[in-house]
Amino acid sequence: MKKETFKTTITEELTLSYLLELPKEYTHDSSDGFPLLLYLHGMGQRGSDLEQLYDNGIPKLLQEGRNLPFVTLMPQCPETTFWTEESRSLKLLVDDITGKYNIDASRIYITGLSMGGYGTYEMLTRYPDLFAAGIPICGGIGSMYARMNMPVLKEIPLWIFHGEKDDVVPVGESREIYGFLKSIGHENIDLTVYPDLMHDSWTATYENSAIYDFLLKYRK
Repeated sequence: MKKETFKTTITEELTLSYLLELPKEYTHDSSDGFPLLLYLHGMGQRGSDLEQLYDNGIPKLLQEGRNLPFVTLMPQCPETTFWTEESRSLKLLVDDITGKYNIDASRIYITGLSMGGYGTYEMLTRYPDLFAAGIPICGGIGSMYARMNMPVLKEIPLWIFHGEKDDVVPVGESREIYGFLKSIGHENIDLTVYPDLMHDSWTATYENSAIYDFLLKYRK
């Protein structure tokens, strides 16, 4: 019986379209860099039309005139994939934006809703040294990698949100993650469950100024 090793070299092209919003106070030459917030949308906004991102979440909030104290990066997931499969593309995009804009690398944050909530956990487990804090909304653990590496989340401040009556992603997903992380000693984690909300727990969350204050409390 032969014992062999397969080896090959591949060249891969990665593409992500995105929206970018700069805060009103942004200046490129300021000595203090600006915080960066990576936002991951839900399943319904996948595709190749960035206008879809304005349907809900942070893009809708910004379009309506809200000024957030971040450089806000809002990529669009291709229709044929999921955020849990796009972690490398997202990391390279964050690196690119950090290089092009006046970003404080110690203040990079992440949030996402539904599929984007799953993507938030995926990115946090794969790149725990990149993000200073995260806000996953009505998400869960979507890959074996993320499930096996959940303990790394212990060192990342998290505020989790979910609707009690969610009939798309059960609230038990968030409760299980919260319970596990508390059991291993996570000290900067909170779980907010809206008793009367279904899947849309993101509208109330993103309209709440306290979540942005929460993120900005933390640096890497």
